[in-house]
Amino acid sequence: MKPKTCQNRPVSEPSGLRQRIVDAAIEVLREHGAKRLTQPEVAKLLGIRQSHLTYYFPRRADLLMALADRFLEHMAQDLGQIAEGKQRAEAVWLAVNRSITAPGAMRSFLGLLIEAERDPTLRELLAAHTEQFVGLVARELGRSPADADVRLGLAALRGIALDGLLHRRLHSARAALAIGKRLGLTQRQPKAAPPKPARTTAGRGRSR
Repeated sequence: MKPKTCQNRPVSEPSGLRQRIVDAAIEVLREHGAKRLTQPEVAKLLGIRQSHLTYYFPRRADLLMALADRFLEHMAQDLGQIAEGKQRAEAVWLAVNRSITAPGAMRSFLGLLIEAERDPTLRELLAAHTEQFVGLVARELGRSPADADVRLGLAALRGIALDGLLHRRLHSARAALAIGKRLGLTQRQPKAAPPKPARTTAGRGRSR
């Protein structure tokens, strides 16, 4: 079966080009913010034609959501590598904190939010992505995605990251750990007990 071709697209292209485009977009977003994250800017950084980039990402919103998807994929991989044990919930919470407060992470998130205000489609996609992230964290903590403590804890971590961006300082993990402990998120959740069998009167005799 012959590979697909389209106008202005080379028949043979470097392997992993889509991956390289996403990597370059992340670099632009972290270094210059969402305003500079454009298809021409990313293509220029990679030294490729813009038509090659738009083959994979026809719209700027597609490129932005690819960045969000990359973040979610890496988060799932990192959490999945944490070994089971009594301290797993704490390790999961600290890993989530590192991903949210990492240099450039909050700046990237704010850039997506700003762009989403101007693009209803992007806003809808970003909202769905955020719910996937909440679900992932909740599942790894042994909780429901609807758990108010999980959502409050993640909001608090974003607040820490925003404060760090505003004041140009890095916060220690102690603040995140204190939040997790206060909300009970760093405690291992006991497995739910199996339901008790229903009591029946079948087979009971009437004789004394």
